[in-house]
Amino acid sequence: LAWIPASVSPWVGAGVGAMWHRFDQRGDFIDFTTSKVFADEYLTTGWQPAAQVMAGLDMTITPRLAITGDARYIHARAPLSKDFVGFRDRIDLSGAAVALGLTVRL
Repeated sequence: LAWIPASVSPWVGAGVGAMWHRFDQRGDFIDFTTSKVFADEYLTTGWQPAAQVMAGLDMTITPRLAITGDARYIHARAPLSKDFVGFRDRIDLSGAAVALGLTVRL
């Protein structure tokens, strides 16, 4: 028997995991109550749960070579540290990505 890969192979996937983030703001800021300028640094870091969905397509060129394309979306949100007083919203760490590549089958 011979293995012959399909000419087009669509796929979908999903997963959960953790994402580490670091958000750092340094510079001169204005205190709007006194109108004074001050230098400071605001930092928030940590691990957050993340969910991912993805879909792709493998197009066979030869039995050992294929072109692979995929699109994925990751959803994650993180709370801000106490440095960011007055901000109740969370940091949106979500994003979409598209990739194109080459698959070599051994």
